[in-house]
Amino acid sequence: MPNDNVFNNNPNQLLTNSYLYGDNINAIGQGQAILTNGDNMLGFEDNYVMHSLKGEYFVGTLPPFSIAVSQAAVVAIKNPVGSGRTVFVTVTTVSLAISRTVAFYFDATYNLADVSSTYKVNANRGSANLPVANLVYSTGAGLVITGGSLAFYRNLTKGDTVEFDQGGKFILPPGHNYTLYFEPDPTSGSPLIAFGWWEKPLT
Repeated sequence: MPNDNVFNNNPNQLLTNSYLYGDNINAIGQGQAILTNGDNMLGFEDNYVMHSLKGEYFVGTLPPFSIAVSQAAVVAIKNPVGSGRTVFVTVTTVSLAISRTVAFYFDATYNLADVSSTYKVNANRGSANLPVANLVYSTGAGLVITGGSLAFYRNLTKGDTVEFDQGGKFILPPGHNYTLYFEPDPTSGSPLIAFGWWEKPLT
């Protein structure tokens, strides 16, 4: 049932009850008309609440691990080949007990095996949908990046907690990854890394 003129000073504009979720949305307030067709809602494609309501928003973390003196480490979110979904990375959070330079890559390859995290959860506790993305890490003597596209560097300081808000703009089709490479340094310590992301079936 439409709510005409409720919280709206424009008598020519129609407000509806379904202004956040659904397939038939016409307007969401004065001067905020939007186009809709399921997910193709102009202005709401990257709304985290929308994706959580639909059971397609996930959060996960890597278990605590130690980076030894003069060794490197890799942390990545990977969309497996054949997953049937696209992964949209929204946020990366890094807490450091050490100071390191971190290189951020797309589609990185490296020369040591990695370990998968089991700490992944659907942010909508009423949804049984499970994520396809893998969160992995690797560390050890001689670990190097052997391929991929370098995106940017950041110098991170001991004691910092840094949140990188990608807003869903880092898009990983099946077979692609987004990787953090902690460069070797004459210190040791344990980073804490978490990711947020949503997943959509391929169309």
